[in-house]
Amino acid sequence: MTSSKKQTIMKTITVVLLLLMSSASWAQSESYAILKSRFAGDKDVFSFHAGGFLVQTALWFSGEDLGRDIGEIRDVRMINIPKEEIRSRGLRLSGFKKILADDGFEQIVSVKERGEEVTIYLQEGKHDNRYFMLVEESNEVTAFEIRGNIDPHALAECHSKKTFQL
Repeated sequence: MTSSKKQTIMKTITVVLLLLMSSASWAQSESYAILKSRFAGDKDVFSFHAGGFLVQTALWFSGEDLGRDIGEIRDVRMINIPKEEIRSRGLRLSGFKKILADDGFEQIVSVKERGEEVTIYLQEGKHDNRYFMLVEESNEVTAFEIRGNIDPHALAECHSKKTFQL
């Protein structure tokens, strides 16, 4: 085998390994995957995913400098579930909170205000952290999974001021 073929093979292997490693870091947490799989396709359930470029562009267009206020956001996933859907399946949020704990998320902030409860959990990573924000209202639950490095207290404050709109 010639040296140029060896170099080509090594470059290809390197690119494949880098892609595999980067895709693992972009994957959603096990907790979010469980939540989404249980409610995927339901009529009144809404979810979306926005990658880093889209999130940064949306923040830039909004005129808000949330990046400066709350930190660096690389990736956001959101799912909104009516509480009736949760009840109709015989599920409880306390069960999901246990799944979060089993997945390595630690509760770091909890705020109750105007009939809603906002709880933020942290799963620390090597390069980025995952933040799971659970917003419980009287008739629905919204879960955000945010990957990056942010100040969870500032995130909770932005939510209470309603400046964090996706």
